[in-house]
Amino acid sequence: MDDAKGIPISRRDNFEEPQEWMRRNAVSGRRSEDNNHGHRHPCDASSGSPSFRVAVHTGRCVCLLCGQLAPRVGQLTQSVPNIYAVPPLAEKLAPGGRLFAGLVGVGCLAVLVLAASLTPSPTGMGTHARGLGLPDCAFLQNTHLPCPSCGMTTSFAWFARGNLVASAYVQPMGMILALMTAAAAWGGLYIAITGRPVHRLLRLLPSRYTLIPLLLVGVLAWGWKIFIHLNGIDGWPH
Repeated sequence: MDDAKGIPISRRDNFEEPQEWMRRNAVSGRRSEDNNHGHRHPCDASSGSPSFRVAVHTGRCVCLLCGQLAPRVGQLTQSVPNIYAVPPLAEKLAPGGRLFAGLVGVGCLAVLVLAASLTPSPTGMGTHARGLGLPDCAFLQNTHLPCPSCGMTTSFAWFARGNLVASAYVQPMGMILALMTAAAAWGGLYIAITGRPVHRLLRLLPSRYTLIPLLLVGVLAWGWKIFIHLNGIDGWPH
């Protein structure tokens, strides 16, 4: 049987699946349910699967069972390719969410400002007792070993002064926490001002990739603090 141009269409090796033809010819779209002006083709119902194939030489959909022609592939329902689609913009946070983010940002900023007002202890510990009037570490007094949080305030004070090396030396975990505090201050204030939920980017970091490493770093930092304390090399000179 011939098509409208008189080209034989009986050879099945000259036919392709519609999706494959569209892929090769960069035609974006999807085939309609029947490719026959809204009416299901009888051969599809009898065979249980679509019987149309695309003639390579004409771009016409042809039924291989009865030879009936369907609309050209170029006339199929068009859709916008994904590469040209504009991603939807995330909705801005409600006033309550922006207020909460602002409070978090202001609180974290206040911690850094307070840390900047303190004078870091040259011994690497005790900044909280000298600058804030808090009691000394009971764990250190009883065991003569620093506790996991010893040196945190000193590390924050060095960080707030911009001395990251000293901050990491006296307490590595303190420097990491200070860095996270600075990031939270910036993020919270940014969200409060713009309403953009940038905090949702944290979903890209699964907790198994962050929580366990942080716990491991905390243990190693404690071990480092004990090491420099027992060897008398704790602290950072002014």
